[in-house]
Amino acid sequence: MSFLALPAIFLLVILTIFMGIVNMWMILKQKISDKLSTRDIKINTSITAEITKIKNEINTKIGNELSTRDIKIANELSAHLSEINTTFTVELGRINNDLNNKLTAEIGNFKTRDVMLATPQKRKKYWKDLITLKKPAIMILDSALKKI
Repeated sequence: MSFLALPAIFLLVILTIFMGIVNMWMILKQKISDKLSTRDIKINTSITAEITKIKNEINTKIGNELSTRDIKIANELSAHLSEINTTFTVELGRINNDLNNKLTAEIGNFKTRDVMLATPQKRKKYWKDLITLKKPAIMILDSALKKI
């Protein structure tokens, strides 16, 4: 019986050693996997932090450029509006002067007419002249109406 016991013990020892090697291999594999996962997390964290930093720098630069551009556009718009306002003010001044001159001339006409109508004799002459001037116009209108 001792003859069969030796191979059985040898087989048992070999199986135990094989199981130990398999167990050690699984533990080693788990440790490697854990270390790789840890390394992956560290790399992802550092990459994410770097990407966030770059993104924030880009956003800051874009914001600054947009702000600078907005200020430039606002200044240009203000300059154009000021120029338009100046031109408009000059044009309004010119129109105002023209109207004042015309109004002054019309007031002069009224004053002249008032002087002409100051006495009853002058009023009669004025109305007579006015009617004489209007007669040809009235005759033309009458003849035109008769043709219709």
